[in-house]
Amino acid sequence: MTLTRLQFYTACKAFLDSDDSNPASDAIFKRYSEGWSWKEHDLFPGLGYLSRSVLLLGDLRDSRGYSAQDYSADLHVEVEKEDNASAEQSSEEVLTCRQYVVYSPTFQVPALYFNVHRPSA
Repeated sequence: MTLTRLQFYTACKAFLDSDDSNPASDAIFKRYSEGWSWKEHDLFPGLGYLSRSVLLLGDLRDSRGYSAQDYSADLHVEVEKEDNASAEQSSEEVLTCRQYVVYSPTFQVPALYFNVHRPSA
């Protein structure tokens, strides 16, 4: 099934306007639908994409990688300077994950792009 650009735009706007205050809404849907915003093209109205940024908490000792614990983009993490002894014991790292849902004109479907980086990068 393919989408037109107008259908993509309409679906994105409906997603952003959805009523997440409904207590019957699924908790998982609420968690993963938080923080999205529409980024409109400056010169071409209707052209744009969905975007959000989340923080990921990872356990560096876990060989499977980062956990699915994510936090909304408005969470501010302040890292205090630690002495060397406590820094060696800490195995958690906070990463920033930027996510984008764009319309692919080639395949006429939504496409998800993301990147993950350390705060220092």
